[in-house]
Amino acid sequence: MKGVYGVYSYQNMVDGVQKEEERGIRVAHVANGRRSHGLCMPRSAARSKHGGVLFPQQMRIEEHIREYELDYRSFGRGLHG
Repeated sequence: MKGVYGVYSYQNMVDGVQKEEERGIRVAHVANGRRSHGLCMPRSAARSKHGGVLFPQQMRIEEHIREYELDYRSFGRGLHG
């Protein structure tokens, strides 16, 4: 990620929830270490209509992003809009 302005990160659960969480946290860590200006992740299809994350591993990834104080954006539509 050397020299990048921002990072787009996408994780899936193909090889399990633990791997999804590890990858998301690793991307946030590297983006922070490289002084990236921002991090962008797609929203899960399983968000509540009020925007809350329903999957615990996604909440933990977002907690790490907030700890690093990265400019963070998520986008996309969930099952409830």
